[in-house]
Parts: sequence; C-alpha cells; structure tokens
Amino acid sequence: MEHAPGRVVADLRVARGLDYYTGTVYETQLVGWESWGSFCSGGRYDSLASDGRTTYPGVGISIGVSRILGLLIGKSLVTASRST
Repeated sequence: MEHAPGRVVADLRVARGLDYYTGTVYETQLVGWESWGSFCSGGRYDSLASDGRTTYPGVGISIGVSRILGLLIGKSLVTASRST
C-alpha cells in the first residue's frame, strides 16, 4: 500500500447475503462512483462442484462489464468508434 495508499480498503462488514459463500467474500467499487454499487464481486465456495463422491471447493468472480461500460459511456469517459 505504500505505492498507492487508500486504493484498497478492507471492509469486514461486507455480507453478500448468499449462503453458498463459505469463506472470503469480496466486493469492489470504483472510488468516486460508489453510488453505482459493486463492479466486481465473489467469494469462496467449499462445495462449488461435486462428482457424486467428492466435493470440490473453488473461488468465484463476477465482473460487471456492462455496468462498467454503462458508467464510462454515460459519463462520456469513452465513446463508441462506430454504431452497432
């Protein structure tokens, strides 16, 4: 953190409200755009998958690409080079 103080903040109050997370849970927001909510989130799952005999853990991540683009385009921070 000595190179970019304040860029990462641990908030131990984050609770995603989803009971399948069994360990670390994370949620990200863009500084200055907190009102837009989370742009990236996920966590650890002890029982992510099973083959019927063995249960496998995992870590999941979700990145809100359309949310990020909505913010960037809506605030004229990027523009489209062509119509679709």
